[in-house]
Amino acid sequence: MEKILIVYYSRTGTARQAAEELAAQSGWPLAEVGDQASRAGLLGDARCVLDILLQRHVGYRYAGPALDDCQRL
Repeated sequence: MEKILIVYYSRTGTARQAAEELAAQSGWPLAEVGDQASRAGLLGDARCVLDILLQRHVGYRYAGPALDDCQRL
């Protein structure tokens, strides 16, 4: 049987809400990719713009089950 994992990134919470709804309907597990430093609010918006303009590489974190057992689409 195939194992499908829903992996999402959500800075504002909209994608998180959609992923949680999909997981509730499908029964598939969730995994979140997020920023190591918060990007919430106006300062987070400014940080996003500066990261793009200055071509900075930012750190991310993964919270979820191991990816080894999941199907890749």
